[in-house]
Amino acid sequence: FLCLTHGNPYILYYICPLHTYFFFMVYAVMAIGKEKNYTRWWIRQKLGVLALVIYLMWDCDTGIFEQIHRIFLSDEPIAGATLGSNWEWYFRSYLDHWSTLLGMVFALNFP
Repeated sequence: FLCLTHGNPYILYYICPLHTYFFFMVYAVMAIGKEKNYTRWWIRQKLGVLALVIYLMWDCDTGIFEQIHRIFLSDEPIAGATLGSNWEWYFRSYLDHWSTLLGMVFALNFP
């Protein structure tokens, strides 16, 4: 709403969509096979798969990130994202990409 009233591009207000993005990542991981989330090894396998997905999307130059996000984001320069909103989103999400997994690991192992 703020970006609409001020006429700014949404990429300048990235923090709320970023938290929502990572929330949906946690929600998706926990929703898959939710009936087995209480077993010891199933949840750890899911976190291992999530670690692999995160590694392939952000840390390897596979192009997976660009292909998934190209639907919503462009490479055209806009105010606040001179290299395009796709690159800006990659950069902003790259800064926190392991925090979701680490938060889930610590929550799982918290006594």
